[in-house]
Amino acid sequence: MELKKQLPLILSSVFIDQPVHTELNADTGVGKTDIIIETSKNYPPCYINILRTVSPKNIYYDRNSYGEFNILIFDDVVLSEPMIEVIKELADNNKPVKELKTVIDGKSRTFTLEGKFLVILTYAKQNPDEELLNRLYKLNIIIKKEASKTSIKHKIQTNAVIDSDNNEIIKRSRLIIQAAIQYLVEKDIIVFNPFTLLFDPSSLNNRNIKGFITLVKSKTFFHVERRKRVEINNEAIYIGSYEDYSFVKELWDKSAETQELKLNSKQIKILDYLPEKTREEAYKDNEDALKKYKESDSREEKDKIIGNEYTRRNISIATGININTLRNYLDKSQGTAKSLEDLGLIGKIKFDSNNPSSQWTYYKVKKNDENNGYVSCEIENNKHINALKFKLDILYSLLTLSNISINEDGWEYLNSYCRNYPDEIHLDEYNSYYSFIEGAIKGFNFEEYSVNLSDASYADLTYVKDVGCILKNSKILSPHDDEDNYHNLQKVVGNAPIDEKNRKIGVNHYLTSNTSMIKNTELAYTIGVCLKNESLTAKELIDKIQEDGEVSVDFLAISVGECINDLINCQLVLKDLTNDGVYYKASDSFKQLLGDGQLCIP
Repeated sequence: MELKKQLPLILSSVFIDQPVHTELNADTGVGKTDIIIETSKNYPPCYINILRTVSPKNIYYDRNSYGEFNILIFDDVVLSEPMIEVIKELADNNKPVKELKTVIDGKSRTFTLEGKFLVILTYAKQNPDEELLNRLYKLNIIIKKEASKTSIKHKIQTNAVIDSDNNEIIKRSRLIIQAAIQYLVEKDIIVFNPFTLLFDPSSLNNRNIKGFITLVKSKTFFHVERRKRVEINNEAIYIGSYEDYSFVKELWDKSAETQELKLNSKQIKILDYLPEKTREEAYKDNEDALKKYKESDSREEKDKIIGNEYTRRNISIATGININTLRNYLDKSQGTAKSLEDLGLIGKIKFDSNNPSSQWTYYKVKKNDENNGYVSCEIENNKHINALKFKLDILYSLLTLSNISINEDGWEYLNSYCRNYPDEIHLDEYNSYYSFIEGAIKGFNFEEYSVNLSDASYADLTYVKDVGCILKNSKILSPHDDEDNYHNLQKVVGNAPIDEKNRKIGVNHYLTSNTSMIKNTELAYTIGVCLKNESLTAKELIDKIQEDGEVSVDFLAISVGECINDLINCQLVLKDLTNDGVYYKASDSFKQLLGDGQLCIP
């Protein structure tokens, strides 16, 4: 059932965003080919390519048979080195045009494939290439109960009796589904789900972050007739729901460890069988068992004790995995694929450390309380989604998705709209967050509030960058928090957050947009900080700046000299001639710009 929920999302990812390339791993005979082929029959045949006996060059020689969207199902294809390299190329979402470089008749040739490609691999063995494995979303079929095996056999029996491939009722149903999917493909759907801004990405690797967000969008793909949209520059953006987000989150969390470590079905079988222990617990248990073994006079009793240990032989019997294959999964890495020991998931102890020929015993390493791989969220009782920061994040991200870069008037409009929005947003009320988004877009004057990128100045582009930095780094409270703090922080959003990093962003923005003669705003900011509370000579200033860096004195002296002149011309630094020499100090306006209190940009 979990596979039935996930496979349509995966197959549709090629139409909606970055394709989520996938590996489906299972023992021979449990139905992995059946489930992917049966699912693919619900998609228009023009998008489906089932490959069984294929060479790397075949794919490129058949390039005229591919279109804008292509789903390639490699069904138990032998993963030779050349085949792995081609599949890695096809699964590289950073390369819009796929290339094969080869030699024909002694001449170098390059074949190219355009269009989007989704790669699905099905096989029973272990993927021998770690780099390829890391590019794939991992699915496994693990049959733990005899009832499940029987259920699969009954399904195959039923399909054979009713001749499902030629059954007119089933064929008619599939035609309807194919037509519906084709209709959705032709709509060229763009999805924006605001809740993907709220999960903590630090628990996922880079590819998994993209994969997770794409699957959330794929869920919306199937529900566009029940989702509302906003029009931005004559382009429809469909607003995804919290239901779409939570559906995918639940599926992801059930296989979090599998996705992060790319475990296959046999590795999961082994981990399910082994007892979970800390290293100390494992040594203590081993010590107790060894003591009983040495104290026993009976061969039968000794064999019984060994029979209860988690040795390779016992694990092989319990899981049905060939003992030679098992060794690779446990502690002998094959190719670039890592063993369970290399992944830090299992530990091993010599049953009798004084006997070199003694067997190893294995255990599953007990985890700490961290939720590695799980999608942890900042959503709590509607609190976070009503925070000013999240509201601004939603609108800024949506506009950026539509290639709209806001100017200063646009930023002021977003701030005012979010601060004064009268209604509360609720997770379980789709209309509450859609209405918030729709209202903002309706009131957004695209001509007045956005930057025309074709003739944007450097200052315009710097402002666009700084707004994104301000949003990313600001810590703005929700209306549910302390009222005084909330109102204080509301004021900060109008300029920049008050932490040092964003003070620097705000000052650099001011220097860039209001004093264009200053060429080096980073150095100008540093000079201002040094002169904020004291007057310094040029040499003292250079010495102070050099303490925090490894720049050569000669280079720094030239740069500081030029920058001070720029600041003097802008009346941000004042020159003071004394009997002891020339001293420089920050003007009152520069001090205000660099102030210790709330940042106030003149």
